[in-house]
Amino acid sequence: MANVIPGQANYLMSYYSEWLGLPSNFLQSIAQAESSYDPETGFYRNVCNGYSCGLMQLNSRSALPDLKRAFNISINSADPIQSIIGGAALTYLNRRYIEIKTGYTPDLETLIVAYNGGWAAGRQYMYYGTGPAESMNYLPMVLGYMGY
Repeated sequence: MANVIPGQANYLMSYYSEWLGLPSNFLQSIAQAESSYDPETGFYRNVCNGYSCGLMQLNSRSALPDLKRAFNISINSADPIQSIIGGAALTYLNRRYIEIKTGYTPDLETLIVAYNGGWAAGRQYMYYGTGPAESMNYLPMVLGYMGY
């Protein structure tokens, strides 16, 4: 288990969620699903499973290189504050990719699927209402954390 100052982390997650035009608890709910983040205590599982690591579980083989290419930023996903910023930037990047590929702005559910499975999974969900099995299990979990 690791810890982050909950007030600081919750503020940043709320700020960046609203900056993205999403509900203020969007990134917090993603963190809860990804690393069992507890918004009351700031505790989360700081594990690296395969290629994903940290509070927002950013993937070192897909998400981090995409952020480097798109924004010329390097994110240390093990640092919780950088991980939050990376999660927000990844959500923005997924939204833009889907907009460019489809001509439509993705909805909340599509962005949740894209966070878990990448922008192509988000596009698939947007068109067909389905996606990879892992993402289809992830979607109701995040929506539940959001109170939907």
